[in-house]
Amino acid sequence: MVPTPDRTLVSGRCGSPCPHDACADSVWKALWHLQSKTAVLADNRIRIMNEVVSGIRIIKMYAWEKPFSALVTDVRR
Repeated sequence: MVPTPDRTLVSGRCGSPCPHDACADSVWKALWHLQSKTAVLADNRIRIMNEVVSGIRIIKMYAWEKPFSALVTDVRR
């Protein structure tokens, strides 16, 4: 319960109706939108890193380090 200027109590964040509620709602919507975009980017980054780690595991499992290193060196030149 929140006291109003005339000292009555109303329920809600700061009374009903309140212009601050609309502002807070728009801020929360904007934050949710940014969080959604961040989650998508993080998912993509994690997927790519999993592929890289899997490739490294395969190279090490079959002992292809030296041939792969030579390949990378040739490509870099």
